[in-house]
Amino acid sequence: MRPDDPELLRLLRRIYRGVWGYDVGPADAARVERSGGAETYGEIRPAAAARLLAHLRLGPSDVLYDLGSGTGRFALHAALGTRVGRVVGVELARARHEAAVAARAAARAAGRRRADRLELRCADLLRVSLADATVVYCCDTAFPEPFLARLARKVARARPGLRFVSTAPLDPSPRLALEEVLRLDMSWRRRSKTYLYRVAAGGRSR
Repeated sequence: MRPDDPELLRLLRRIYRGVWGYDVGPADAARVERSGGAETYGEIRPAAAARLLAHLRLGPSDVLYDLGSGTGRFALHAALGTRVGRVVGVELARARHEAAVAARAAARAAGRRRADRLELRCADLLRVSLADATVVYCCDTAFPEPFLARLARKVARARPGLRFVSTAPLDPSPRLALEEVLRLDMSWRRRSKTYLYRVAAGGRSR
C-alpha cells in the first residue's frame, strides 16, 4: 500500500474523527513542563505526511522513530502505508499516548495487520535510546531553544547515516548535515519548511 492510497487516507480520517490532541490536563502539562519541552501541539497534514513518507522510501530494514508522536497519526500512517520494518511513537503526555493506543486498536479492528508494526511508548523523548533507529521524525517547532539543542545533540550521537526530519532548523553541527528542505503543509502553516538532516560519520549510537 502507498502512503497516499485514498482508502488508507479515508481510514485514518475515520479513526481520528473527534480525536483532539491540542489540550492536555494539568498532570500531563506538569509532566511536559518538568521535561523542559512544550505542551503546544501541532501535526503534519495527512496529504503532506503521505508526501514525506513517499519521499523517505522506507523499507523493511528501516526503523522510524516519531519523537513527540502525539495522538499517533503520523506514526500510524507510516506503519500502515509504507514497507517500514518498525515504527516507534514516543509521547510524554498520557492522554495523547492513550489516544494513539486507541487509534492503533481501531486500525487492528479494521483488519490492518500492519498496525502491529507500531510500538507506542509513553516516555520522555530525550530519554529514549535511538540505537536501532534509521529515521527520526520530530514535529519540534514549538520546543524551547534549550530543549531543541539537547534534542539535536542526542540525534547527532546516533548511528552514522541516520536521517532526521525536523520541522525546526537546527544550529550548524559537524555531526548533522542538512541534505534537503521540503515545503510541507502543517496544522499551523501551509508550505512550512521541513528540514532533512543526516548524521555524519563519527556519531556514537545511543
